[in-house]
Amino acid sequence: MLRSLEGEPSMPRIHATFLAAHILPPEFFGRRRDYIEAVRLWAGDAAVAGADSIDVYCDEGHFTAEEARALLLTGKRAGLKARMHACANERIGAAQVAAEVGCASADLLTQANDDDIKALAHAGVTATVCPGSSLNSSRAPAPVRQMLDRGVTVALGTDHNPGQCGITSMPLVIGLSVAMFGLSVTEALRAATLGGAAALRVGDRGSLAPGMLADIVLWDADHEGAFAWAFGLRALRIWRGGVPVQP
Repeated sequence: MLRSLEGEPSMPRIHATFLAAHILPPEFFGRRRDYIEAVRLWAGDAAVAGADSIDVYCDEGHFTAEEARALLLTGKRAGLKARMHACANERIGAAQVAAEVGCASADLLTQANDDDIKALAHAGVTATVCPGSSLNSSRAPAPVRQMLDRGVTVALGTDHNPGQCGITSMPLVIGLSVAMFGLSVTEALRAATLGGAAALRVGDRGSLAPGMLADIVLWDADHEGAFAWAFGLRALRIWRGGVPVQP
């Protein structure tokens, strides 16, 4: 069970996402419909194994808006939260489907326009943006300022993945977001903490307040402005639920 990994020493809290619908595997070339049906059948198994979300990469060369809608609704019926990789390269209706289905988060959103942003805001979908991925693209970065102005909750992510983005440092992501998206340090820190909690749809973490989980990191920084110019701060101490763990 995926949840059992949390019992390992120094492990963070785990939220596992079922992302079989990233790209069509070679063994299913010419049998696209068969793969869609297979993923729909696997959604229930993923929930039993400990996943709490289902994700679909909806873009050119990946999965269509219609396929994404069917897969996400199947996942929701299996008890999984819906998520989507949307508008990374082209606009094919992904953000609109994310809003229609009621996704917890829509990720990347490099090509999102004003209509997409309005739909996400109206549906309460958290926009997870990843500056590291934007560095690998010749396109303009996600329209984060417009999202904030429209009332969209923004979260930050590393998008760490093999072959494209090797970033694992959230302090680096915060610094890049200030430089690339024009966020203030406060806005970037909020997106990295409260925004991440919103994307996960959990209300017991993301801030230091009474009643919240005491998941705390002490950074090697004299003040919050260091996140914007140090580009990758070092963690000095870490607490998980108030219990010290190794950084």
